Amino acid sequence: MAYDLSDTLVVGITATALFDLSEADAVFRRKFESNREEAIE
Repeated sequence: MAYDLSDTLVVGITATALFDLSEADAVFRRKFESNREEAIE
């Protein structure tokens, strides 16, 4: 049975809206360019 949301305000928020992930992304991209397997792990 589906949950009735007809009288409910639903708000979706992404992690990037809550946190500044630019530094972590830069670290990942540098590692990815040098060693893709290690960066993914």
